Amino acid sequence: MFKHSLTAKRIFLNAVLLLTVSASLSVTNSATAQQTDYEAERQRAMDLFDEQKFSAAMPILEKLVKIKADDLVVWERLGWSTMVVAGSIKDPTLRKQARDRARQAFLRAKELGDDSNLLRTGLEGVSGPDPGDLTFSKNQQADAAMREAEDAHSRGDLDKALSNYKRAFELEPELYEAALFAGDMEFKKGYTSTDPQFRSDQFDKAGAWFARAIAVNPDRETAYRYWGEIRRSNDPPDRSEQTRSQEPCTLLVVL
Repeated sequence: MFKHSLTAKRIFLNAVLLLTVSASLSVTNSATAQQTDYEAERQRAMDLFDEQKFSAAMPILEKLVKIKADDLVVWERLGWSTMVVAGSIKDPTLRKQARDRARQAFLRAKELGDDSNLLRTGLEGVSGPDPGDLTFSKNQQADAAMREAEDAHSRGDLDKALSNYKRAFELEPELYEAALFAGDMEFKKGYTSTDPQFRSDQFDKAGAWFARAIAVNPDRETAYRYWGEIRRSNDPPDRSEQTRSQEPCTLLVVL
């Protein structure tokens, strides 16, 4: 009977050992799968951000920071995406809440050690006046076209944004931001391309729009700075270097 007892005990211990090993492997596999999923979703969010599709990137970024709270790049991109999307929100209360969330995301990135130009510009943006309280133009049609352009830009629709910026400039040829942002859209369309001829053509178009902005107001430096980005962008884009022309263009940034 004693031998039977030892045998039963051994069987029980072996079963426990197998269950423990199985559970450990399951946890390891689950953690590996979660990490793989995180990296895949992170890359998708980065791609959407680079494509200027901020409204599509934002919910993915929000999910990522809940999974991993110390990824400063994700927090930084979340701040920018939220700030740009906030600019298209018509309800003042909801817009303010979104801008507050953007500010908190920027501050979290800063807390984690982020000191990039992209972060500093974003913090300046959410610390400034709410663009929803400002107008681009006293010309209501031109102002409406600018806001439609900003909304399209927040969705990553560069062609529609460009069309509306051009329309705003046609309605008000003295509207500096219309020419400036039209040039920025032309630049962005070329910036992500690896086709040398297409890049060159787009940069030429961007330069022409920046020249129009300078003609409107030669004392403002923004168009000169944007134009300078063209001269620094003759090589294929380097994603490790953040420049203003990779940033969302909004009224609050350039004023």
